Amino acid sequence: MKYKLVIFDKDGTLLRFESVWVKIGHNIVDSFINSYDVQVDKEDILQALGLGADYIEPAGILSSGTTNDIIKVFKGYTNDARVETWTRKNMDALANQYEHQLEMIKGTDVVLKKLQEKGYLLAVITADDYISTDNFLTKFDIRHYFNEIITSDRVPVQKPNHLILDSLIAKYQIKTNEMIMVGDTPIDMQLGKNGNIGLTIGVLSGTSKHEHLHEADIILNDVTELIKDDQLIWEEGF
Repeated sequence: MKYKLVIFDKDGTLLRFESVWVKIGHNIVDSFINSYDVQVDKEDILQALGLGADYIEPAGILSSGTTNDIIKVFKGYTNDARVETWTRKNMDALANQYEHQLEMIKGTDVVLKKLQEKGYLLAVITADDYISTDNFLTKFDIRHYFNEIITSDRVPVQKPNHLILDSLIAKYQIKTNEMIMVGDTPIDMQLGKNGNIGLTIGVLSGTSKHEHLHEADIILNDVTELIKDDQLIWEEGF
């Protein structure tokens, strides 16, 4: 099979994710409880978001969900209609506050350059919004490698719904079995299977362990292992 397009998740795949988002998650929950005088145990809200004291659940909302999913959780604890606007504003503020702590997975740029030189189309599909995704890719000077950025605020469906691939199929006249999916969560692996993507690759650089990525065709430590002996692993055989 000749693959033509490689899809990457962002957080945990291109970006060192967990340490920063644990802080953001605890901050937004603390602010929510204080702002809306929520009379429940903080642990209940953390659990609903898939957040622990120092870890994030691989299939939880904070790892794999969208801001809309966070809003739905908060709406379960308050009837205040302003909580949606409040959540979006404060999530944006916290993302900006911690932006300087974000780190790209070392060597990601080398991999993307190699893929581009080999003629592959590249896409990001993420539960994050467009502005923060574009800012991250631009900050680390890798934006120019990507042909498409698909974010939660610009499409009507989310991973792992296979319909999220439709714009790529239509624009590039490409079949899903000519695509490769690279991600760090069970949701990414499920997208690979739901979409009949040709090759699904799990990486351990995010929140997941091996057992969480059991639907992957291959599991790697991080994206740098897509290259072996100066060749892409699916081109040399694995």
